[in-house]
Amino acid sequence: MRAIAIIFLVLVGIYFAPALLAAFFGVVISLGVLLMIAGLAYLITFMIAGSILTAAVVALAIVAVATMGAWLPIVLVVLFVFWLIKRTNMARN
Repeated sequence: MRAIAIIFLVLVGIYFAPALLAAFFGVVISLGVLLMIAGLAYLITFMIAGSILTAAVVALAIVAVATMGAWLPIVLVVLFVFWLIKRTNMARN
C-alpha cells in the first residue's frame, strides 16, 4: 500500500511539475517587475524631492496601489467581520 502511495505521488508530481514551475516563474517575474517599478519610482522621487523618506513613501504607495487586488479584498472582509461583530454586540445590549 505504501509503494502504491509513493508511485501515485511521483506520478502526480510529474503531472503537475510544469504547472508548478510556471506558477513559480510567474511569481518571481511579477515580484521582479514590482520591485523594478518601485525602484524607478524611488529613484525619480529622490531625484525630484531630494528626500529619502519622501521617496520611500512614494515607492511604498506605488507598491500598495499595484498590489491592491491582493490585499484590498482581505482588508474588506476583515472590516466586514468586525462590523458584524460590533453589530451583533450592539443588538444584545
